[in-house]
Amino acid sequence: MTESTGRQERRLAGKEVRKKVPRESMGVWAPPDDRRDPVQILIEQGDSRVQDLVPIRYARMLSSEFAFYRGAAAVMASDLSYSANTHLTVQLAGDAHLSN
Repeated sequence: MTESTGRQERRLAGKEVRKKVPRESMGVWAPPDDRRDPVQILIEQGDSRVQDLVPIRYARMLSSEFAFYRGAAAVMASDLSYSANTHLTVQLAGDAHLSN
């Protein structure tokens, strides 16, 4: 699809994809056998950060589940890479979670 693809055509294409990847499949997830260690992902991510600030970041992530997931976008991206995929391209601004 391109920018010039009409609204109705995009809508129909989305409905076709939904037949192959139903919404319900997006809510099903089990960690695959080859899942990367989430803690290792955070450690690797911390390597490129200002080291004096990493403990502060982790302390803030410990304050709640929500705060943890806000700070663990790399873990989320890794996990989502194993989930059902429509292969539709979308433009996102900001974090892709319900509070945005």
